[in-house]
Amino acid sequence: MAMTKCKECGNELSTKADACPKCGAKVSKTSVPAKGCLVVIVLFFGLAAIGALIGKDKSSESASDAEPTAVEPARASAEVVSLADLLGQYKGNEVRADGLFKGKIIQTTGKVVDVKKGMMGEIYVTVGTGQQFEIPKVQCFFDKSKVSIVSQLNGGDTVTVQGRVGGLMMNVLVRECELVSN
Repeated sequence: MAMTKCKECGNELSTKADACPKCGAKVSKTSVPAKGCLVVIVLFFGLAAIGALIGKDKSSESASDAEPTAVEPARASAEVVSLADLLGQYKGNEVRADGLFKGKIIQTTGKVVDVKKGMMGEIYVTVGTGQQFEIPKVQCFFDKSKVSIVSQLNGGDTVTVQGRVGGLMMNVLVRECELVSN
C-alpha cells in the first residue's frame, strides 16, 4: 500500500484514504497521478528535444565538413535500394541494417506520408511504402534552400529521394536529401 503525508498535520496515511484519520483533512486524489503524468510528459518532450538536437548536430557536421564539389560525385554513386527492403532490414535487425546502410548514400522510391518541420525548424518528408500504420518509415531531411520544392509535395505523392542514411531513431533518418523525382 502506498503512503503519503497529510498536507495539514504531516501524519502518514494511505493514498487511498479520503481524509486524514488524525486531523480529518480531506486528501486530494488527483495529486499523485497528476505528478506521474507530468513526469512522463516532461520525459517525452526532453527525449524528443535531445533527439532533434543530436540529429541537427550530425546533419550540420556532415554538411559543413564536405566541400560542395565533393558532395555531387557522391550523389552520382548513390546505391538504389528498395524502400521495402530498407525498412524491412531496420525493422528486423537494426545492427545489421546499420552495417549495410548507415553513412551510405542511398536512393529509394516511396509514397509521401508527411511534409513537416521539426522542433528546430528543419524540413523533413516522411516516405513509406503506403501500408497503413507503417513503422518505421524513412524520414528525409532537406536543406532549407529546398523549401520551395518540398512545399509542392502532398501526402500520397510518389517520390524518389536520395541522401545519407543516419540510422534508426523511430524512423530511418536520411540526411542531406535531394528530391530526384516526383
